[in-house]
Amino acid sequence: MLDNIEVDNKADRLVVEMALGGSLNCFIVNNGKDAQNFLARCAQIQVPVDVICIEETGDTNCTIINQPGVKCALALVKAPGWLSKVLKQRLGKVLVCDNLNTCEAWAKRGYNCYTRSGESAMSSGVFAGGRINLNNYQKITLAAEKWTVQQEFEKAQAKREKCEGIVRSIVDEITKLEEDKRKFKHGTHGSRHELRVHRDEIARIEGDIAEVEEVISQLEQSQSEINHDIKRTREQVKRLKEEMATKTIAGLTASEQKQMDQLAQKWKRSTPSSKM
Repeated sequence: MLDNIEVDNKADRLVVEMALGGSLNCFIVNNGKDAQNFLARCAQIQVPVDVICIEETGDTNCTIINQPGVKCALALVKAPGWLSKVLKQRLGKVLVCDNLNTCEAWAKRGYNCYTRSGESAMSSGVFAGGRINLNNYQKITLAAEKWTVQQEFEKAQAKREKCEGIVRSIVDEITKLEEDKRKFKHGTHGSRHELRVHRDEIARIEGDIAEVEEVISQLEQSQSEINHDIKRTREQVKRLKEEMATKTIAGLTASEQKQMDQLAQKWKRSTPSSKM
């Protein structure tokens, strides 16, 4: 039970602990079968325990009293719903009073009453006064501190797991970046090789173009020389025709006739109808 209840006010913890007494150390089970099984397992390992069975706990009708100087102990306890039946049975008739006189008055009305200093008046007529050793009533406080430490530990553990997750994510991202870098370097190496091949091909083509331009230049030079020869030949033919015009055909010598025929043949070969 101790691990499943909370009391915020430290002064009220004393009252609740005194009222619950040994019940704080009891284990809560659902039914008689569960109780038997649990007790049998504890007996095997020789651990003595007490249990409270929820189904065997009777229903308790209680009225939450909240008057000046008087509070119901049940209202001071925070617990899960499945424990309410047990707590009603043990705290439903327990009151926290400001002083012993108020305790005595309500005890006569059938309540077990406590002050926050440890004085008490029971419905059975038992009276307890004077100071008590508060160190003997620290179970709820220690349980609360244990619970707080456990919560802080769980929070720290959760933060640690979160940080470890962040670190793992960073490591995964770095690994991915390294892989991308490796792929990029491999890709750029291939690209550089292809670029060198293309450059070599361009250089070869440029060399071929230079050779073609050189051949074209030579052809143009040859064509210029041929055109010059054609022009000179035409001028010779024209001059001879003019000379022939001044002479009669009959008056030509044999050598002149032969020269005339040769020039005519040469002119015929150099006319534009030829391939050149």
